[in-house]
Amino acid sequence: MDNYLIDTGLYGPKRTAAYLLLREGKATIFDTGARSSVPAILARMQELGVLPEDVTQIVLSHVHLDHAGGAGALMEVCPNATLIVHPRGARHMIDPSKLEASARQVYGDQAFEGIFGSLVPVPAERVRVVEDREEIGPFKFYDSPGHAYHHFVMHDRDTNELFAGDAFGLAYPEFAFAMPSTSPTQFDPEAALATYESIMALNPSRIAIAHFGYVQIELSRHHLMLKLGIEEHVSVAREFHEANLIETALLDRAPKECKSVLALDIHMNALGLAHWVTQAPR
Repeated sequence: MDNYLIDTGLYGPKRTAAYLLLREGKATIFDTGARSSVPAILARMQELGVLPEDVTQIVLSHVHLDHAGGAGALMEVCPNATLIVHPRGARHMIDPSKLEASARQVYGDQAFEGIFGSLVPVPAERVRVVEDREEIGPFKFYDSPGHAYHHFVMHDRDTNELFAGDAFGLAYPEFAFAMPSTSPTQFDPEAALATYESIMALNPSRIAIAHFGYVQIELSRHHLMLKLGIEEHVSVAREFHEANLIETALLDRAPKECKSVLALDIHMNALGLAHWVTQAPR
């Protein structure tokens, strides 16, 4: 009964995580990074003596490509695995063409090819949709909107650890600082705040986030930073409206020592906030 962090290498070292959970000779992988992350996942498995044939489940917190872009390629390598995905995300794994087109709009074709490469479809018969509060063995899944409407978190009841994807913000191990993830296009501040409360109500012993690793600071402090971050992000979006102005304002407000590390996240947050504010009530 062991859980392991995998550094996928996406966006650089210690920036995007996947997780390997071992139970009685069977393996579950939570999130995959991009297609370029698959070799890092397989290398970590080899270090731990886990064969691709041992993987029975590949779980996606949601279908943004830094979490799910490698799913199809990894499924090809792991012949006994079933893909576990939110009801709103399953169709995008079976036919990723719309997901790819949307991501190309956000990143641009050149950046998309460099970061993600082509997406591999997953056969429909290997996809399992999981509903809110559904259980698979020791794992219980909870719908967790706010960052995206196709997001769930997974509670490991054996260890009382919670695997949160982007639903509990981002925090890098070198800084005692956390902020929400508001990347496009489904950011919903009220839903995000409700999800934070729901996660804390589970009283997990540890929370594993995608960007990056197990939360290092006290969970209540991390939670408070996220709530204050939502308030700040919403205020900035309502004041500036345009993505480039929002980005500049958020960078100005970021702790000095974090600015360079957070630059990409703030850029993506600004894009999501600009999209949200055009639809938000004034």
